[in-house]
Amino acid sequence: MLFEKLLGFTKENYNGLISQIQNKALDAEAFLHSEDQFGKRYTVDVDVEGISEDMQATVRTGWLVSDASNEAHLVTLYVIRR
Repeated sequence: MLFEKLLGFTKENYNGLISQIQNKALDAEAFLHSEDQFGKRYTVDVDVEGISEDMQATVRTGWLVSDASNEAHLVTLYVIRR
């Protein structure tokens, strides 16, 4: 609901959101959150632009990097209220 209210993204037009996260997360600072039997969990905050110029928010993303792979998998995301 916050993604739609603050950024204008819905399940019908989420591709722009995912594209921004994929591109901007590579340049953002990643913080190791925890490590468990599934791998290392990282937190990355990404500044996202909404569907109109006046819509912007920081989206906190959670990534999992398994011990068997060097690939990061997006496992959660939510808007940070500021």
